[in-house]
Amino acid sequence: MRVRAIAGVGALLLLTGCGAADMTKQASPFANAQGAKSLTLSVQSWVGAQANVAVAQYLLEHKLGYRVDTVQVDEVPAWDALSQGRVDAILEDWG
Repeated sequence: MRVRAIAGVGALLLLTGCGAADMTKQASPFANAQGAKSLTLSVQSWVGAQANVAVAQYLLEHKLGYRVDTVQVDEVPAWDALSQGRVDAILEDWG
């Protein structure tokens, strides 16, 4: 199911085109759902990236049943966070 979610996020990224380095994690309102599958999405500081993440988060939570957390990360450190498993997906990055 995680592959399906990542594929969905990837498809969303293709359809839509194309911070702060403190790695501030923002918990999903669905965080207390029992047995929920979870993903962490990287959020960059510009409005377009934030909009992409908001749409993906809504779809993942409401249509696929995932708990989604977001982490605000600068462009270049976002790739390190992805490679180290601190985030599961980057939807938009200019770095």
